[in-house]
Amino acid sequence: MTQYIIRRLIITLPVLLGVSVVVFALVRFIPGDPAQLLAGQGASADQIELVRARLGLDEPLIVQYFIFIGNLLQGDMGDSILTGLPVTAEIMSRLPNSLLLALVALLIASVVGTVAGIISGVKQYSMFDYSSTLAVLLAISVPVFWLALLVMLLFSLTLHWLPATGFESWRHLILPAFTLGAVVTALVARMARSSVLDVIQQDYVRTARAKGLSERLVILRHVLKNALIPIVTIIGMLSATLISGALFTEIVFAWPGIGRLLVEAILHRDYPVIQGVVLVYAVIFILVNLVVDISYTYIDPRIRYQ
Repeated sequence: MTQYIIRRLIITLPVLLGVSVVVFALVRFIPGDPAQLLAGQGASADQIELVRARLGLDEPLIVQYFIFIGNLLQGDMGDSILTGLPVTAEIMSRLPNSLLLALVALLIASVVGTVAGIISGVKQYSMFDYSSTLAVLLAISVPVFWLALLVMLLFSLTLHWLPATGFESWRHLILPAFTLGAVVTALVARMARSSVLDVIQQDYVRTARAKGLSERLVILRHVLKNALIPIVTIIGMLSATLISGALFTEIVFAWPGIGRLLVEAILHRDYPVIQGVVLVYAVIFILVNLVVDISYTYIDPRIRYQ
């Protein structure tokens, strides 16, 4: 297992290098000149050139890229064009907030989605199954930003139960976590239902029932355990997506996470911050996929990595 983890981590190095090339190239195609924005609208051409030289943007792109990679290998993502602070410090100050939001949303989605999907699969064509299927379709169809506005209007502005925006207490976490986890809950529920329906028709489940085991034991010992791998896979894939996909949620609820930091960086053409945030997203995706692969060996002992 240790050798497998080491090999996976080594393989990720070319992936991260490719991500750095793509991101570095794409941010340069964003309309607008960061030197012009930083110098101000009334700045002269000479002043803009001085700002561009100070930021290192007057160098050829290939030179800028190798400077970026050289600094990155030393753990330096550069300084923010907008604030002048180190990009690493900017990201680390907001990353815990995004992780907290994503983890709470993932916890809600995993528990509610898995339980709802299992019940729907076990009680196929029941009233609960029809109701949960309708709820899943609605959750998947509704855009995140529109759902955020709806819950804010209902629970904050109308009922006055929860604060609309801010980051002062746990109460400020409820609405954005619910909004962010709604779609994931629906996807997990749909996958859990499909997985349970697939497993429950297998011969070993019918054999367990024929032996006289209670339906509860059949579900817990045979159905649930064998249906977990697809569920864990979708949860793992969506957990990384939650962090990167929290962008709209963080903006609507004024949540100080890296998604909001990325939007601010794009608006101000802050190249170092954009590059740093996207690379952090890439690392999170890679690590989450690795954790999901390792978890398979604990769910199904037949799976072994060499």
